[in-house]
Amino acid sequence: MPPTVIGNYDIVMIVDRDVVFDAELDRVDDLEIVVFSVIPEVPFGTIMGLLSMFVALIIFVGVKRFRYKSKN
Repeated sequence: MPPTVIGNYDIVMIVDRDVVFDAELDRVDDLEIVVFSVIPEVPFGTIMGLLSMFVALIIFVGVKRFRYKSKN
């Protein structure tokens, strides 16, 4: 199965079983509301998750060092 094209999609029911959409016969669930969207498969979420954990680790270690220096 080929990958789905990126974009917004709606559900359409073609009643007369041809390939052409006929506004009088065929049905669309709602033209104003997008039913689902296909987004690009990019490891952006993974990269942002790792980056945020790395920043949190740096802040955690930095706060520990700052507290240790201020006690001495």
